[in-house]
Amino acid sequence: MEVDGSRLDVQHFLALFDSLPQQDKAEALDHILTTQKKPTEKETESVATTPGSRSSEAHSCHVCKQLRVEQMPLVGDIDTEDYRASFQPRYRSNRLSMTKELLAQGLTRKCLLVSWVFDFLAQSLTKLKNDVAQKGVLPATSAPQDRLGEYIDDLEYISAEGVKVTLFIPYGYDGKAALKLFYEPSDYIVDKLWDASDERNGTARSYLSFTQGYIGAMSVDVHISTTSGNPSMTSIPVRPTLKTEDSKVSFTHALTWLNECETKHTQCSKATGILPTRVIDVGTKFPIRSVRLYWSEEGEEGKYASLSYCWGGLQPLTTTRATAQDFTDGIVFSKLPKTLQDAMIVTSQLGLRYIWVDALCIMQDDPEDVSREISRMAQIFQGAFVTISAAKSASVHDGFLSTYRLQHRDSPLKLPFQPLDATPGSIIVERVHRAYNHAHDPINLRAWTLQEQLLSTRMLVFGATELYWTCATNTTAGDLGTLQRKSDPYRFSIEIWRSVVRDYTARFLTYPADKLPAIAGVAAQYGTAFYGRYLAGLWEFGFLSELMWSSVRGDISRPLGARAPSWSWAAVDGEVQHVWCPFDLGGYAPRVLECFVSHVSSASVYGAVDAGRCSLLITGDMARVCWRPSRRYVYVLRERRGSRNVPLDQMSEESEDSGDVGRTQADALEEFEPTDGHVVVWVFLVMKNPMRGLLLVQIGEDTFRRVGLVVRIWDEKLMGEGFESRTVTIL
Repeated sequence: MEVDGSRLDVQHFLALFDSLPQQDKAEALDHILTTQKKPTEKETESVATTPGSRSSEAHSCHVCKQLRVEQMPLVGDIDTEDYRASFQPRYRSNRLSMTKELLAQGLTRKCLLVSWVFDFLAQSLTKLKNDVAQKGVLPATSAPQDRLGEYIDDLEYISAEGVKVTLFIPYGYDGKAALKLFYEPSDYIVDKLWDASDERNGTARSYLSFTQGYIGAMSVDVHISTTSGNPSMTSIPVRPTLKTEDSKVSFTHALTWLNECETKHTQCSKATGILPTRVIDVGTKFPIRSVRLYWSEEGEEGKYASLSYCWGGLQPLTTTRATAQDFTDGIVFSKLPKTLQDAMIVTSQLGLRYIWVDALCIMQDDPEDVSREISRMAQIFQGAFVTISAAKSASVHDGFLSTYRLQHRDSPLKLPFQPLDATPGSIIVERVHRAYNHAHDPINLRAWTLQEQLLSTRMLVFGATELYWTCATNTTAGDLGTLQRKSDPYRFSIEIWRSVVRDYTARFLTYPADKLPAIAGVAAQYGTAFYGRYLAGLWEFGFLSELMWSSVRGDISRPLGARAPSWSWAAVDGEVQHVWCPFDLGGYAPRVLECFVSHVSSASVYGAVDAGRCSLLITGDMARVCWRPSRRYVYVLRERRGSRNVPLDQMSEESEDSGDVGRTQADALEEFEPTDGHVVVWVFLVMKNPMRGLLLVQIGEDTFRRVGLVVRIWDEKLMGEGFESRTVTIL
């Protein structure tokens, strides 16, 4: 059979091929395979990827290549523009009209983008098909399902114009994108449904309204990245994630990321750090047989890794006064818990000799050493060459180099990309699935690890489902929450600080007394950008606004031991958020006369405080009110036959409940002693438009304690009668 040069169509060829004897079929296939054009060197290079990377699986065909993405210029100077500049769109695509014909081509060629389109439209098409079935309306044609696959039936319900697809970045954050779809059903089907509808009355407006009910539009989150070496890499700082069970592949990728960062990233620190007081020396040989505690000289430089991990309870091995000398002589590697073993293996494979591990590098039974080393946490993690994050491990015994919990994943999509001033390249697009989120990794539930993540210049993260990387320039993770790129010019804004506080307070803290120390390193970093003092978790330059924090729940018991003044979010357990309050309060603003904070250690103004010696002296408008048992609302007492408010000591049978005048949020779950059946509290106004402030209980003549936040006073007229200016102390 002559194959080369033939012009037979596919159907004719298959018919002839099927009629051949078995031996001839084998020879024909061998001939076809050996005479195919070999890929050029350039083509080979373009598809060569490391096993396990998402880019190696990326789909690309002539259908999806028609969706072209381009970089958009930023308007204004991002270094001087206000905060909103960071929300400008960064990328956009053309608006691709996927006609019915193009969708059919995509189905025959198994185009990933086309399959996504039908997946996204499934809910809307289900409604349309249900209506068709109920009304007895049938599609215009019926194609055999085995020709184009499971979506051929859905294709019949779509208009000839098909589906319009747009890829865009709604907020301008690197790596986060949205795929926007718009579709219209077939006119034939809509007309049939209209004819069978009870709503039909013959007017153009009603017909248009009926049609609009079947028009669909939706936006689907996607993650975009590009590979190292791609022309798009300077415009897209996100690299594909790695999902593999092969630790050798993991180390290869880690070394690639680390080398690229060290040699090409101008924003990432390249200077060799100062070694911490103590580090673990893993040696220069592999496999590791033993390690030892190394005591550095003052000012000694060296490259070292730091470990971020979950203790998960009492540690089997810690450095104490009793064990320090033995550990200095050497520790048998096999006696170390699994997470520490894995961290030291990674350290060795990355070509580093030293690693800092808190349990082994801090004298755990020496309070002075603990306080001193904790105050240096910022320098330790910022100075580390790389931080190894054992994100998937819930305890020191779990380890993290075992196999990942690989889940069913869609293949990624490869699309053409045009940077502003560079050669055209490509990007990798992945659907964002909510089945697993990095925030669910055990390490992201622990309070101490947040500052370790935020302070690290480079971080290699061993997550539950993947290995990823982040540094000041790049990240391979799709959604890191507050763990954003450290090159963001707005990372030192008060808004970002408050988002850090909210993330931090939502995490678990084993020892309540660590509330301020566990975020001291991050606070110290912000202290270099903010002016004024750091007052037990609040910043002096926006102090009145900072006071307006609120417990998200309010039903968590107040800690038994005071670790911060009541006006600080550090005084309560559980997640906190800040209620809107401008820095400039206009014509009315309380006056802070003095804010005194006593620190447990003079070495750290960002660490633990002596709550019993902290106080806030402030002047402002106050009013006495009553608090509902639900702790959600406040009310006042007034004369039954008048509108005048009645002080509690003047109540009589003629006094009545005014009804709710404002909404509150309790700081914590606690009991209060009622007065004549009413829980008496005080509203201290922080702002008047709208009326918001602090909720206080009186504990002395002019001394108060915060117990909640006044979210809103809506009966300003009734409340206004009771306000008077006072100077008080809040403990």
